[in-house]
Amino acid sequence: MSSFFQNISLDFLTNPIFNLGNTTVTFLWMFQLLLAFVSVLVISRTLKTFLTHHLLTRFQIDSSSREAIATFASYVISMMGFVLVLQWTGFDFSSLVLIVGSLGVGIGFGLQNVVNDVISGFALLLDPKVKVGDFIEFDEISGHITGIFVRSTVIHTIYDKDVIVPNSYLTESKLTNWTLQNSGGWLSIKVAVDERSDPLIITEILLTCAALESRISINPNPQVLFKAIEQDAYVFELRAWTPEMDKYYLTESALYYLAEYHLRQAGIEFPFQRVRFDQHKPLWLLGDRSAWQEEAEHLRQTRDSWRPQPGQYLHDYLRQVPYFEHFNAIEIRQLIEQGYRQRLTTREILFREGEPGDTFYIILSGRVEVFVEQLNRPLQTLGRGQFFGELALMLGIPRTASVKALTDTILFTINQEGFQQLLQQQPLLGSMILEEFQKNRAELESRQQYLEEIGLITADEHENLMLWVRKRLRQLFNI
Repeated sequence: MSSFFQNISLDFLTNPIFNLGNTTVTFLWMFQLLLAFVSVLVISRTLKTFLTHHLLTRFQIDSSSREAIATFASYVISMMGFVLVLQWTGFDFSSLVLIVGSLGVGIGFGLQNVVNDVISGFALLLDPKVKVGDFIEFDEISGHITGIFVRSTVIHTIYDKDVIVPNSYLTESKLTNWTLQNSGGWLSIKVAVDERSDPLIITEILLTCAALESRISINPNPQVLFKAIEQDAYVFELRAWTPEMDKYYLTESALYYLAEYHLRQAGIEFPFQRVRFDQHKPLWLLGDRSAWQEEAEHLRQTRDSWRPQPGQYLHDYLRQVPYFEHFNAIEIRQLIEQGYRQRLTTREILFREGEPGDTFYIILSGRVEVFVEQLNRPLQTLGRGQFFGELALMLGIPRTASVKALTDTILFTINQEGFQQLLQQQPLLGSMILEEFQKNRAELESRQQYLEEIGLITADEHENLMLWVRKRLRQLFNI
């Protein structure tokens, strides 16, 4: 009985269904063909994973290039595998000539978009300008490219949704690739304030907002541009660099929140506020002039209560520093643009000896202690209006001492790039620094042995240390 069913099953699988050229098609032939095709797909998918996550990583190839190479290789292996499988099953390719010829016209018209998408998919894989992992924006769609496939590309949007876009649409559309060169980029916000506002204060507030936002980089420094003077408003633009361009909208929103809050706290009015208030019917027209006067006085006191008291702005602190006490408003604004505020808690270590000396600090409030950690010996205590870090910064040497906060302290921090720009804008500042070096010659000479040990001073320069300082400043800062 069992042999009977076996014979029936074998006959069912091997009986010819139809002929395709010289190839006899049976159920067994189709089953073998399907199994072989599945094996080819599994092998190509495994090869793609191996190339992406194992082999190509050893050559330090970036993730987007690895994805493109692995995808292209898997396509080639799949096509070669399909051809070899058909040959292995004895398929007669000459039988396809008539079929392909008869369907050619239909494919040309009916599947034109499909063919275009496939060709565009290969073009995207070979084009380095659009890669997997890039953050792109087009037609109100913003997101990361998570995969480029034969017919379509998958984009993971900022709303945590996946959008499937035909490849031909990407190749034919104008799009913005925010991460073509790197993952960062410039973003900007525009703010219009009342025409009675002080531009220096607006500049300071906007730069403070940039320093407070964690997704904004302090190098390069943020910039504030005075864009326009309109009929009843001053228009400013804050430009800042973010290393996370894929979070552009979140960062932009955070900056607007910070700007609105700090401008309101400073009593800075927006131009529409005054216009909106003027549209209300004055109270004295309602017949109660005393009520109108009380309301006006209340509004004035409320507005004035928002304004910080004199001395609370950054430019007031900076004018207490001997370096900058004679700066005018324009020069103070240029100085503010080169740095940012930094807060320290009590006993917090700012830096340690031996660390790179690439920052200049001005104490706005509080006190710090300069000490030698190895000897556990304090050198000096600095307070409000004083500065430190200029020796290592100007000479391009590591820190020769450590600094910690004795109380809660606020610093104005300027990096090397900003300090160099400041020296170029204020050449006399370099001369003032040299004068300070002359006054602190004893401190410089005490570190002369250290400079010789690290190879910055030669035997010829040992006798004239200030001459070496001038050469060093000219070499690093062109002053």
